[in-house]
Amino acid sequence: MTAKEIFRKVIKVYTSSLTREGAGFPVYRPFPSNSIRHIDPFLLLDEMGPVEYGPNEAKGAPPHPHKGFETLTYLIDGEFEHKDSIGNRRILQSDSAQWLTIGSGIIHSEMPTNAFLNSGGRLHAIQLWVNLLKKDKILNPWYQQLKSIPHTKTPDGSSLVKVIVGSSNGITSPLLTRTPMTILHIKTAPSYSFTQSIPSGFNVLVYVLSGHGKFGPPYEGLGALCHQMVLFQPLPGIVRVENGSVREDLNYLIIAGAPLNEKVVQQGYFVMNSKEEIEKAWEDFYNKKFGDID
Repeated sequence: MTAKEIFRKVIKVYTSSLTREGAGFPVYRPFPSNSIRHIDPFLLLDEMGPVEYGPNEAKGAPPHPHKGFETLTYLIDGEFEHKDSIGNRRILQSDSAQWLTIGSGIIHSEMPTNAFLNSGGRLHAIQLWVNLLKKDKILNPWYQQLKSIPHTKTPDGSSLVKVIVGSSNGITSPLLTRTPMTILHIKTAPSYSFTQSIPSGFNVLVYVLSGHGKFGPPYEGLGALCHQMVLFQPLPGIVRVENGSVREDLNYLIIAGAPLNEKVVQQGYFVMNSKEEIEKAWEDFYNKKFGDID
């Protein structure tokens, strides 16, 4: 730490609720909730699992519509097949990700592959919903896949950094997003700390996947545990994470993005700027304007 370094302070620590989505898979959800709706530009964060499935037990998300935002699916463990109404058929395996710019509307599904369903195994994934500007909600849908997450280690070797979106420690992800953002998956060794510079004005959260840590300036950090989310102040400064354990790694996500500062009207699968636009989205869906999955 140098005299010039300024660290972001923490606003609050939130605990995820446990719910079920899709065909019944378990989901830890820090937001939206009764206490916090959105963290602009982010609309929803789900941790799916981790869960160990036996043969023929694995579940997924059958075909459903979306309109007006973008989604990230990051598969930490498992194997899924993505299908959508613009013709994509892609297999996601462990340590891979997909970015779907939904825009004007799409129907898609994310289901376990036949091989994974037959064998069973560990399923662990992250899904993040990101809002789009009003002008971008009419864009044609666009799919990107990252078959292997680029990664690096900090100079002292204490943190493994996977760069899903954006840049860190000299590594840049090839995924393109409509809104400037950074999404990292990090494992920090016991008793070590990690710092990440984030542009001023970005909203920043850290989500703990396993372990426990301290978040914020040295000697002032707030603690958080597995399935908890840490929300930082949107002020200039470095995000600092310290592993609070002397025995186990701290495993977490850093998610940061530029706010859009637009009205959000959400109803189920659709995110628009007005109730009238939501009604039009439902009308388009019922009239088959999102297409169908063959």
